[in-house]
Amino acid sequence: MPWRELKPMDMKTLFIADYLQGPPSFSALCEAYEISRKTGYKWVERYEKEGPAGLEERSRRRLTQDWVVPVAIREAIIELRGQGQTEPGPKKIQAALQARFPDQAPPSKTTIYNILKKADLIKPRRLRQRVAVYPKPLEKAESPNQLFTADYKGQFLTGAGVWCYPLTIMDHASRFLLACHSMANTNFLETQTVFAEVFRENGLPERIRTDNGVPFASKGRAGLSQLSIWWLRLGIIPERIAPG
Repeated sequence: MPWRELKPMDMKTLFIADYLQGPPSFSALCEAYEISRKTGYKWVERYEKEGPAGLEERSRRRLTQDWVVPVAIREAIIELRGQGQTEPGPKKIQAALQARFPDQAPPSKTTIYNILKKADLIKPRRLRQRVAVYPKPLEKAESPNQLFTADYKGQFLTGAGVWCYPLTIMDHASRFLLACHSMANTNFLETQTVFAEVFRENGLPERIRTDNGVPFASKGRAGLSQLSIWWLRLGIIPERIAPG
């Protein structure tokens, strides 16, 4: 259609002219100009209120657009970011601006963040991959060998300057300590060796409950690690407590 080559203002003017002539239906008129009924009603309303001037293109800027940050405040934001041993965030910078410029409302935290980002003072955070959340609610154990719990109780440095990783395995129902080993690391093979010894002495449990750390879980599919896959092959169901 020829009107496709017209400027937006010309198209609006022709639309209003056709509207004033009384089209068969408003829907048909909008369809002919390939606009929605909502847009058509908006143009008609503006024309009736303001005349041809109401059809002029308007700024898409929000009516509530934040005020333009003065240069002095922008410089203060960048200056405050570099003060102290740690880099203050938008919230602390906002409070500092309030104290420095008491007669002027400080920018929003979002505005401060955008200013810092534009000045390359915001380092993008690396997304942390998390272990998949265990899908089922945890159940209690009523008798021995229903559930073992295992944990590396937090490493510590010995007097000899060697790191120690205490591995504990306990029967959940009886609270009997099945193993407590001082490990040099938390790798799969050495941990598997300890569990194999516990299984030979006490039998296989139905379930083993652990946290989400290495070597009990991984960031792979369903949070399964080499150790938990080995348990599954033995017919043992691995369970994990909630992260954190």
